[in-house]
Amino acid sequence: MPLAPVYPLSSHGAALAPGAHPGYRGFPGGGSGRLPPPVLAAALGRAEWGVMDSSELLRALHAGRVLDVGTGKGQFVGSLIEELGSYTEMVGIDLSDEGAAAFEEAFGHLPSVSFLVADATAMPFANESFDTVAIAGSLHHLADPKLALSEMRRVLRSGGTFIVYEQFRDHQTRAELTHVRFHHWSEEILGVAPRPTYRRAELLDLVRSLHLAGLQVLYDRDRSDPRDPIRIARFDAFVDDYLQRAAGQPRLVARGRRIRARLHDVGIAFAGALFALGVKP
Repeated sequence: MPLAPVYPLSSHGAALAPGAHPGYRGFPGGGSGRLPPPVLAAALGRAEWGVMDSSELLRALHAGRVLDVGTGKGQFVGSLIEELGSYTEMVGIDLSDEGAAAFEEAFGHLPSVSFLVADATAMPFANESFDTVAIAGSLHHLADPKLALSEMRRVLRSGGTFIVYEQFRDHQTRAELTHVRFHHWSEEILGVAPRPTYRRAELLDLVRSLHLAGLQVLYDRDRSDPRDPIRIARFDAFVDDYLQRAAGQPRLVARGRRIRARLHDVGIAFAGALFALGVKP
């Protein structure tokens, strides 16, 4: 998949966009173009499995009017614009307007793409008013994720497509756990997440609760070198930045120093993530 300037980072070493949070990959495959062969989530009953990757699923989707929930600066919006077979309108919502300027800079030239400050648990949209709804990397940021998912289902038309992409914190390699620990530490410093990322089984339960038809579930794993010196240097710089933000908080400073030691001991790979796509009956 071609990289666009709105992507915060690539699992294969692409540069971060200004001010981007290095805990978020932006899209399945991290900009690599294709996922590795899918690892089927056999724990999910009723799912229909096919030998496909996320890019194939999205390229086949004529998405119509699209809603991206927890859009931030629009990282996933940029990914969808690149990957979808087609769309007619793209609306990104976020509870905060902090990402609005970056969103406008990235997409202001596209009249069919817009940003709206809105609460994911009480959306200002009519029932069945979107053809596709998506949430990426934001579920663990929400105070009531089940209510937000219920709202997303409400505004999705029958026959419309529901997309979930979210990192999980267990079933990780040692290098992936470095990223999990960095992600949790940096988000605690920023104060942007009321909880750590989910366990994989918890995400599967959330997806299962949506009762989607034709469900496809893939796991995105980072296959690049966890000891790549360029990546290690970049995360060293990220740790420096967050250590400065944590100044005066001894517990957080000590955690950051342990993460740096781990970074140089075992390396870092982006945490595994779940990609799910299904249809509202």
